[in-house]
Amino acid sequence: MVPLSCAPSWVIRRLLLFDKFTEQRVDIEAGPVRRTGVRSTIYSLHLRDPDGNLIKLSNYFD
Repeated sequence: MVPLSCAPSWVIRRLLLFDKFTEQRVDIEAGPVRRTGVRSTIYSLHLRDPDGNLIKLSNYFD
């Protein structure tokens, strides 16, 4: 199995539902962003809710 960290960016975008957010006209502030989490690599999206609060959606894919 190939580690997700080697996966093409479109795979990461699909797993994080990036296209679904953009279809709904959700403004993505940053992402997908690769970071080191406690257990392993995480990928995250940063967006804002209607009140302007920053939301970070992240997931481990191992």
